[in-house]
Amino acid sequence: MTRARDLPRRLVAPRILLGDGNVIGDGKPTAAIRTYRERYAVDEPEDENAEPVGTGELTITGVRVLDGSGASGSSFVPGDDVGIELEVTAHAPVPAWVCGVEIRNQVDTLVFGTNSDLLGVTLPAFSAGVRRIRFTLPRIPMTEGVYAVTVAVHPPAAVQEFHRLDRTVAFTVRSRADQTGVVVLTAGLQVL
Repeated sequence: MTRARDLPRRLVAPRILLGDGNVIGDGKPTAAIRTYRERYAVDEPEDENAEPVGTGELTITGVRVLDGSGASGSSFVPGDDVGIELEVTAHAPVPAWVCGVEIRNQVDTLVFGTNSDLLGVTLPAFSAGVRRIRFTLPRIPMTEGVYAVTVAVHPPAAVQEFHRLDRTVAFTVRSRADQTGVVVLTAGLQVL
């Protein structure tokens, strides 16, 4: 018995997953771990009474996870193309701004993060209306898991944000039984 999410994969076969004193999974390690993650994934619903995060000149009014064709998606396999699209609304003129995204796994480890500034993209001045920003993540190397997306908009070189949405959307990655760890790498073996 363990609470370490990936430890059973390395210990014994076959795996039996217990929930509330009942067998809820029985079989290969990847299947048992997948069942565990799906059953016990922690959703952190937004607190409707929470104070908004940021100064409000810009707000993020929509976030979508996309597949490689640009359609909404929520489940992927290693090697798929993934997009994160934000809809940003201006409430006051903003001469310069930065848009960022971070992805964390189910144990809250930062898996990836970037922003328009780090990518060398200068976003145009924004005074009214709505703009869409899309981050593209080609050939994701992540293995089995649930990944939460946080997004933010802020001024360049500033510590205060215009707006941030923590863990606003999530997606899952389903990997093959032979893919363990946190990233998918192409491995080879030579006998010398």
